[in-house]
Amino acid sequence: MSDEKPAVDDQLERVCAVAMAIADFALASGISNINRIPGTHKARVDDQWEIEVNGHRETVNGIPPFHMAVLFHGWPAGIFHPVEGGLFAAGDAANEDSFLMAIRARTITLGGTDSLAAALAHPPEPTREGEC
Repeated sequence: MSDEKPAVDDQLERVCAVAMAIADFALASGISNINRIPGTHKARVDDQWEIEVNGHRETVNGIPPFHMAVLFHGWPAGIFHPVEGGLFAAGDAANEDSFLMAIRARTITLGGTDSLAAALAHPPEPTREGEC
């Protein structure tokens, strides 16, 4: 087993959908440089959903380094790392699909884009092995 890290392109392909949606929301909201914000960054998506993002190298407010927490009516519903993925509640109302619908809708109302939907609508052309 190799100790080498995956190439950047391989890492980008593995970014989880929730992390992509939160990043799109952050960009549309004008949020940046969360590593310079003391503590975590909290943002309300709608009347049900809220996110809390830790951009630091240490655990803050119970959120591991570089992780994102999702809350449903103030209760923990998920915890994610952009590349490693995470866990999400599987209830009738609090689940990954309903969160993604809510945050994507809010991102669009803020004038942002849904990069996951755009990527799925325009997938890259397949290449033959050995081609760049």
